[in-house]
Amino acid sequence: MGTTRALSSPPGLMMAAGRRLIKTSEGWRLLPEKQVPAGAEEFRLDLVPVDLRVEDDAHTIWQQAKRSNILLFSHAPDQNLFNEAMGEAINALLRELPVD
Repeated sequence: MGTTRALSSPPGLMMAAGRRLIKTSEGWRLLPEKQVPAGAEEFRLDLVPVDLRVEDDAHTIWQQAKRSNILLFSHAPDQNLFNEAMGEAINALLRELPVD
């Protein structure tokens, strides 16, 4: 830890795939835009430059920066909610993959 690392970003991939982070009756899910119900609770994602640090327990800590090659995906991040929502949604997405 403690060094600069290149990261791939699940939110960036999600945005490129046209999915949105939505709270459903089954928990947080990455839904295709066409399947998002009207009025659904959404963790809104936008590209925002940030300085980022990963803690020993794998949680991310960030603060907004004027300029950065690291982009966060929310203007007012609730770090705990982001970790919960993204973790739950990615877990559900991976469980949907067919396994032979």
